[in-house]
Amino acid sequence: MDLILDGVEPQPRVDVIATDAESGAPVRLTTYAGTFTIGAGSDNSARARGEIRFWVPDALAHPAALATTAVAQAAVVPLGLVPVHEDNDAAVVACSARLLPDPTDPAWARVGVEVHLEVRNLFGTSEKIAQLMQQMRRDPAEFPTTHARFGYRVTTVVPHGT
Repeated sequence: MDLILDGVEPQPRVDVIATDAESGAPVRLTTYAGTFTIGAGSDNSARARGEIRFWVPDALAHPAALATTAVAQAAVVPLGLVPVHEDNDAAVVACSARLLPDPTDPAWARVGVEVHLEVRNLFGTSEKIAQLMQQMRRDPAEFPTTHARFGYRVTTVVPHGT
């Protein structure tokens, strides 16, 4: 199944200048947070695993040379499913973030996030829902497609002044 990224909504980022405990050099810690929503188009698979990749919309650009030394940490959590019923769920299997070359200018790097998800009855109707729909004399295809919303938080650490 191909999961479809329906949108990314950033929240204000937080920048802090700190001192690296090992080297004593100043570093910039930037924390980005927001939400993203996924869907699956017309796919109605009962169980699926998928991968979503996106650029953090409000991420700072850094010189590409920092991509190998920068530290990036990501956390992603499910926030909600619409509509909610007992037979659907979504889980985060793994997530990561890192500075990646900017596709519009390879001299710069931006924060990219990769999330591996597992979903159950998220985009289709379970047998239980299909039976209920038939009892109501409704077409199970009328059941609305569910979208899942997730929250993300990414923190980057780069030398200050770059």
